[in-house]
Amino acid sequence: MYAYVEFRTSAQEEGRAWVQYKRSCYVDSGNFRGTIADRSWGDQIQLYGNGWYGDSGWCDYGWVGYGGSAHISASVWYTGRSGTYYNSSCDAWYSPDVPTWQPNNVNGASASLRSDGSIVVRWSRDATTARPYAGIYVDVSVDGGGYALAHDCGGGDTSYTYKAEKNRLYKFRVLPHNGAGNAPSHKYTDAVATLPSAPKSASVARDSDTQNTVTMQPGSSCSGLYIAHDVQRQMDGGSWSDFGTIEAAGSKKVDRSTSANHAWRYRVRSRNAAGASAWVETGTVYNTPCAPGKPKMARVSDTRVKGSFENAANTATGTEIQRSKDLETWAAVRTTDGKSVDFEDDPGGGTFYYRVRNVRGDLKSEWAVSDGIVTICAPAAPTITSPSSSQVIPKTQASITVAWRHNPIDGSAQTAAQWRYSTDGGATWTVEDVSGAAASAALANSFAVNAKLTVQARTKGAHADFGPWSAAVSTYVRQVPTVTIEQPADGFTVENTPVHVLVRYSDPSGELAAGTLTVRGADGSAVFSRDLMDGLEFDVRSGEWLPSDGETYTLEASVRSSSTLQASASRRVSVSYVLPSTAIADAVTDPATGYVAVTLREGRTDTAVAMESASLWRNVGGARTLLAEDLHDGSTVVDMYAPLNTDYSYETASFADSGAASEARFPGHIDSDRVAEKHTASVTLNSREEAMAFYRAVCSGERLVMKTLYGFVFPFMATAKLAPSLGNAEREWSVSLEATRLDGEGL
Repeated sequence: MYAYVEFRTSAQEEGRAWVQYKRSCYVDSGNFRGTIADRSWGDQIQLYGNGWYGDSGWCDYGWVGYGGSAHISASVWYTGRSGTYYNSSCDAWYSPDVPTWQPNNVNGASASLRSDGSIVVRWSRDATTARPYAGIYVDVSVDGGGYALAHDCGGGDTSYTYKAEKNRLYKFRVLPHNGAGNAPSHKYTDAVATLPSAPKSASVARDSDTQNTVTMQPGSSCSGLYIAHDVQRQMDGGSWSDFGTIEAAGSKKVDRSTSANHAWRYRVRSRNAAGASAWVETGTVYNTPCAPGKPKMARVSDTRVKGSFENAANTATGTEIQRSKDLETWAAVRTTDGKSVDFEDDPGGGTFYYRVRNVRGDLKSEWAVSDGIVTICAPAAPTITSPSSSQVIPKTQASITVAWRHNPIDGSAQTAAQWRYSTDGGATWTVEDVSGAAASAALANSFAVNAKLTVQARTKGAHADFGPWSAAVSTYVRQVPTVTIEQPADGFTVENTPVHVLVRYSDPSGELAAGTLTVRGADGSAVFSRDLMDGLEFDVRSGEWLPSDGETYTLEASVRSSSTLQASASRRVSVSYVLPSTAIADAVTDPATGYVAVTLREGRTDTAVAMESASLWRNVGGARTLLAEDLHDGSTVVDMYAPLNTDYSYETASFADSGAASEARFPGHIDSDRVAEKHTASVTLNSREEAMAFYRAVCSGERLVMKTLYGFVFPFMATAKLAPSLGNAEREWSVSLEATRLDGEGL
């Protein structure tokens, strides 16, 4: 017989466990045959063979801290028949097992850069008995990339030193772990930047005289590495000064405070909490140089001048110099290598203006213009203004004017001149002198026909010397050609067409190069024209020119010789035509159809000319209808539309080849007892819209004309009915007409 105490843990919390216990008696051998025993935890129990007796069941002991213990005692006793006392006691202690749970997060993770370039990661532990740290993972992210394990620290560690590289951005995270797993989440540090490297490149672009753009490429693509990029500026090679910054993720800086006539350079560095990188410099950009001062001109010889001027340009690589005689057209003198403050030039004689400007490549300053300076020299060759080159002079002209224009280089007026002429191509010359400013002379025209005359001149100005002789100008003495109109004679009367024309031409100095015969009416307007190069004798037919009867015309012949000389002649003619024979209209009526066959006959007489053609009209109540044209003797015309029961007439006009016309009138009348007759007709159309349009036209009250399938055409009045086609109303509509023929109206 034994007294037993049992313990168990039924619940656990941070730092403590809920402990339960139970007491019992156990018989492991023999048989007590109902012996009654006392126990310390309740009433007496009766014992028999093997087994458990007096089980108290599980009882709550209470919370027991980890590392503490629960204490329970139990006793069982009885007195045997012999009076012997039997006892079993148990004094028990119980310490609950400590659990291993998911660890807590660390507190206060941080990272800092040390002076040796390493980074120390620190944290504070939050481990408990139930949540111990078996180890601590430290992960690292480089330049914004993903995290990777840097080190698995011991569970009791509170810091870790990481060997960092320059020009990097680091972030860390800390995660405790034990046998139950990892802490719920990472603890992250702030980013730590190491000393940045210098930018990979820096450049500057000139946008204008007032703006430059600086462009840089950082040493790292991780913008978080930087706080900013510092920019400094240097003007004209002077000292550096702070200009501004480029944001951490940026690459450009615009400088809008530049100005002309200066050179600009920039330098850039990257900066973060660890410090600043080395500077990287851009190239130099140059702005438009300033303009030079106004040139002061002085003459150093008759034709050589010198100009001097101030020049404060900082960026010029040369100075451009130009000259002009009129301040409008400029010629280049030279461009100096490097900026200049003076120049010399030998422009010859005259008044000259100079202008200068500073340049650097395509960048050019404003011009600075001098006052005019005068030099003297002999004039240039004059220009012969008369006679003109290859001019032809008529033999009938009494004198020839020789004239020239003085061309001074230095601007001085003409003080003397010489001119000369030659008739043998320049082998010998006759020279004439002219004093003062006279610029022309008269030469008697005593030269033979077809002689070649060559003329030159030269002039003198303020300079003592004559200028060179002018270019030779050659001209010719020629005989003027003659032209006459022999037919028709002056005052001729045109009675018929065609009109015969004969022109005579004579030319001792050449041949006919061009000519025109023009016929003009009384008002001067041209009614006919012909090129005389096609022939000097010809007929003008009525199709080309049909003179009007009773009118007066002028024939003009204008010619030009190969010598360039011209001539003209004219003749006046009048027109009085002989009229043609009359065209007689012989009309025969067909009573069955109402058609009229009209045959034209030529009524020939001795006093009339032949009829070339004729025309036929029908006249009903003053309304003329042309029936046919270009008819001849014996032509027949069928008039299908002659009116019934109405007086009318046929009118003819006969024409001569000259265009003269004779007219005649022949009355007609066709009687018919059918004043009215009825007709029915049906018209089928493809749609209701077309049928309605036709129906409205019939019912409009306007004049209606019907033409039957048999060729009859007559005016009528009608009533109409509109109906759809049975079974096909969408596509066929019919309009039925009841028409009454009306006679006596002209068609």
